[in-house]
Amino acid sequence: MNQPLPLPQGVSNTALGAEVPSTPEPETLGAIAVVLSMLAMLRRRARRNDARRFTA
Repeated sequence: MNQPLPLPQGVSNTALGAEVPSTPEPETLGAIAVVLSMLAMLRRRARRNDARRFTA
């Protein structure tokens, strides 16, 4: 990486090109939780309204 200006005093060369960990945002985890809860609710509702439950 070409650095046109010198680094500030006290900053090492390891500061350049540091990788950021790829952790998901909290909003992403919240959206996944909402979708999973909605799917569970729909499945429960479908099982409750299943006509085969009432046959012998």
